[in-house]
Amino acid sequence: MLRTIPLLLPALLLLQACEVVPRGEDNGLERPASGLVEAANWDEIRFRSRGSDIIFQSTGHFYVDPNSCHRRESGALELATWNRIALAINRAWLAPRSETPICTALPEGGVLLSASVEVRVWNNGTQLLVDSGGTRPCSRIADQSAFENLLQALGEVVTLARAEGC
Repeated sequence: MLRTIPLLLPALLLLQACEVVPRGEDNGLERPASGLVEAANWDEIRFRSRGSDIIFQSTGHFYVDPNSCHRRESGALELATWNRIALAINRAWLAPRSETPICTALPEGGVLLSASVEVRVWNNGTQLLVDSGGTRPCSRIADQSAFENLLQALGEVVTLARAEGC
């Protein structure tokens, strides 16, 4: 027993140095002390825009097929970009839902979606976040500004993903 204590000490110091934040302590709407915004119970978002299928994961990684250079690519976002996009997605994901779809004009910086936006949650279920695409996307997100911020965040993901590897 005494021999294992010296072996565990470096691991404990490493965890403390990394400022490991246990899951579930933040609500996904604020930036925690560690500087990393965690996804609020969503695992990935799938959508299609500008002829590309895009998968955006809660780890900050994305996959695009094809990118602007007509190749399948993957990449990861920088921390500041991830935090900005994750906060927008979390806010829309956690917002109350309306009984009927609410459609909006595409906000500046928003992305023209070719289809619905599906969210895969931690338990492997999927839910629609945006019901339809086009120039007037619709969703059951009751908070209009959260919906518009989501569309702008998805627009940023599309721009970054399509440029990856070109």
